[in-house]
Amino acid sequence: MRRGLRVLAALVAASMVIQVPMAGAARVDSLSAAGANTLWISGSNDAGGFISRSTDGGQTWQATLLPDPLVPTGVQGRADGSSAIAVVDAENLVITTTDGGSTWVTDTPVIPSGDPNLYDAVWLEGSPGVRLAVGEYTSPLNGDVFAIARSAALSGSWTLPFQGPFYPAPDEFTPPPQTRASGWAIDATGTTVFAVGHENDPSGDTIAFLRPLVYKSTNSGSTWTTAVASNISLSNYATTVDAVNSSLAFVGVGDARRVLRSTTATPAGFFDLPNFSPTPSAYGLDALDADRLLVAGRFGVVGWSSTASAVSPTFTYKVLPGSTGYAAPELRAAAMLDADRWVVVGTNEAIYRTANAGTTWTGGNAMAAPGVTLTAPAAGFALNAGPVAISGTSADAGVGVASVEVRVRRADGQTWNGVAWTADDTWLPATRSAGTWNSWTSTWTPDAALIASGQLVTISARATDGMLLTKATAGVTSASGAVGTPSISLAGGAAYTRDSSVAAAVSAASYSQMRYRVNGGAPSAWSPAATSATVALGAGDGLKTVVFDFSNDGSTVGATATDTVTLDTAGPNVSITSPSAGFSLASAAIDIAGTASDGSSGVSAAEVLIARGGQYWNGSAWGAAEVWLPATGATTWAYQWAPDTETQNGSQLVTLTAQAIDVAGNVGTSSSVVSGAKPATTLSISAPAGPLAYGSAISVTGTLSAGTGKTVTIEQIETATGFVTQIGSPVTTTNGRFTLAAPAATRNVGFRASFAGDASNGSVTSAVASTEVSASLSTPVVSVTRARPRVGLPFMPRVSVSGSVLPAHTAGTTAVTLVFERYVVRNGVGKWVPTRSTTRMFASNGTGYSAVVYLPYRGSWRVSAIHADASHASTKSAYRSFTAR
Repeated sequence: MRRGLRVLAALVAASMVIQVPMAGAARVDSLSAAGANTLWISGSNDAGGFISRSTDGGQTWQATLLPDPLVPTGVQGRADGSSAIAVVDAENLVITTTDGGSTWVTDTPVIPSGDPNLYDAVWLEGSPGVRLAVGEYTSPLNGDVFAIARSAALSGSWTLPFQGPFYPAPDEFTPPPQTRASGWAIDATGTTVFAVGHENDPSGDTIAFLRPLVYKSTNSGSTWTTAVASNISLSNYATTVDAVNSSLAFVGVGDARRVLRSTTATPAGFFDLPNFSPTPSAYGLDALDADRLLVAGRFGVVGWSSTASAVSPTFTYKVLPGSTGYAAPELRAAAMLDADRWVVVGTNEAIYRTANAGTTWTGGNAMAAPGVTLTAPAAGFALNAGPVAISGTSADAGVGVASVEVRVRRADGQTWNGVAWTADDTWLPATRSAGTWNSWTSTWTPDAALIASGQLVTISARATDGMLLTKATAGVTSASGAVGTPSISLAGGAAYTRDSSVAAAVSAASYSQMRYRVNGGAPSAWSPAATSATVALGAGDGLKTVVFDFSNDGSTVGATATDTVTLDTAGPNVSITSPSAGFSLASAAIDIAGTASDGSSGVSAAEVLIARGGQYWNGSAWGAAEVWLPATGATTWAYQWAPDTETQNGSQLVTLTAQAIDVAGNVGTSSSVVSGAKPATTLSISAPAGPLAYGSAISVTGTLSAGTGKTVTIEQIETATGFVTQIGSPVTTTNGRFTLAAPAATRNVGFRASFAGDASNGSVTSAVASTEVSASLSTPVVSVTRARPRVGLPFMPRVSVSGSVLPAHTAGTTAVTLVFERYVVRNGVGKWVPTRSTTRMFASNGTGYSAVVYLPYRGSWRVSAIHADASHASTKSAYRSFTAR
């Protein structure tokens, strides 16, 4: 869906209302939303045009790289956020981008002849290759003609599937009518397209003076039908359109202060939305759906409605900040990103945003030049044979930075044009970084004559935004006087290095060529003078003397520069002298000490690594990251470690390792020293297996190999839920044994003991000892009568049974099963035979149950209750005997 549409400058020129002065004819006149946060705008001023893109909902903008000198008059983005289409009115061209505006492809001329003008274009989402453009051309026999052009492929040619209306002259000798028809805006949803414009005849010979035109296509622009023409009596221009879906579109009718909405209620398919005043115009609009509509127009006024589908919709109006008198912007386009975030644009550099559905607006319409800074080089930079790196930043609060340029000017006023010095004031283009002008770079290489002259040079930068407003920096100036003699510095000035190739910082002074040699060996090949170089020191440790030769012809050595560095690739030796292997962790502090030596650059530092079970001591706690702790001293070093209580009492081994670092950065590592293992600790626990009667006492006993006076914690684990609770206070062992009275037996439980360990014994946890517990079921209570189970059946024994269970259970969950047994005598032998059973849930109090059962036979019976669940062993009550009659 198109989110915002532009209004042509031509409309302002032809409008019959009072004109609003525009500073320098500058304007942002096209706005299009493409996705949740991407927006495109286009505009122009007296000197050119621009297309800018925002990816943060209109908070910041970046000008795209347009083919020079095209001036676009409208842009529409696509849903992918990176593709867009724009028209260039004066050139009869359409341009497209698929990379966010980094590059634009220029199409072939769209309308083949007749002094054409293009005003808007759309790139269909429903038919990805189809593009449509709308405008006008002049016909010798028909006056100005409304034209819709179509291209079926991105690189295809253009056809005119619609052109009209026609009011031909009667013959070739009669002048054509003064009728003017023009298409100004177009929008699509899927394969449905709406195009709008107007026609007028100042003479009144063929049609009314002025009326809007609306055309519709349902097949991606292949054929068109008239939607609105003479039956709408609005003497003004149709300036903008938003296609919401295949049957709904809104059309803004410029200074008629009206919006048309598509409908099936009238033959034309549109009707006038009333109650739109006092908004002075309807130049730009956008709709999220059938109800939510945003309209913008003259004098900085916006209006919005959440009832646009109603017969008489209501609108809320607001005059945007700074919109007073002739300073008020003419708002040309609107976009609704979502229900809360809206953007409108217009003349000057007007860009307004709201993030709360119009309650408050930010932005303005002031023309403001972009900001630009020069971050490199610094003032007093040297003029050498190598290139000068130039960089900086830029930003624009309005439509975005379009370009940054750099000027290099000598003290005599001459500027560098990229090839030579010239009297013209020349600015050279910079290069933007990562697709934006937020940061930019450039380079300039001083020529030999300038270097030799010692003349001062000033570097300046300037930024220009899409409105072609420009701001320049003050500039930085090179150092004065003659250039000094060459110099070099190896490895950042270090005396030692472990790398066989080192970086050299070079000041070549006025020389253009350089080379080097090491310890009097063969020189390298000549290369252009630069501010840095990589020097290969060659094999073998020891002192390396590096000499750089400098020349201006690559043959004659004009100057040399020398520096030295010692190559040291061997690591130091390091060992741990205390503690010894098998050391105890019971101490409050452990002194770690050792020695280190190095035969070349010398030891600069020693470090200690303390490891335990895949974790490392970081100075205060154990963690997964490997941490080397700095020791005191170098050749003789020491580190004191205070083990934490967990380490002292635990059974994990601790490993100590040391490393030494020499001045060159080489590292040597010691052999590791491991602590002594604690004796294995065993712990067992026992409890009655059960099943125990409900409420029975439970005694838990156990043994611990650590001996007397040790603290053991005992936990109870509910079998059904896994819920764990500690039983009472920890117990103390006597001769390695312990006893604890557990809570009375009410459900199935397990018991587990644990010992935290101490300095001499490791921590240990026992296996779980389980105890089953039966529930308490009362003997069922029975009452017998006779009754019919239902009408039509004979009387039968009706037995009411009730009883209780402990502990209380959740009502309606665990069941009690009642088993009825009948006493049967066969062949003189009597026995109880299970005849019927029924299951009942607990009553609401969770302890009782009841049931009513019809028995099929008379005689002697008995009944028992059975209950079992995850919390109890299977429990059966005593029998209750009764006689059924």
